[in-house]
Amino acid sequence: MSRLLTYDEVAERLSVSRSTITRLVQQGKILVTRVSDRSPRIAERDLERYLTALAEAAQ
Repeated sequence: MSRLLTYDEVAERLSVSRSTITRLVQQGKILVTRVSDRSPRIAERDLERYLTALAEAAQ
């Protein structure tokens, strides 16, 4: 199973703000896993999919 990351962890990895991560999730660009109502997480594999899609779009 893929590690689940907080929005803050993802923001740090991508060098963006937490609000940018929230916006990407709302736009459906990054999938979110709900651990509970108040604890959304992003699976590492879903973050990798997003980064791969970005790289492919840039080519």
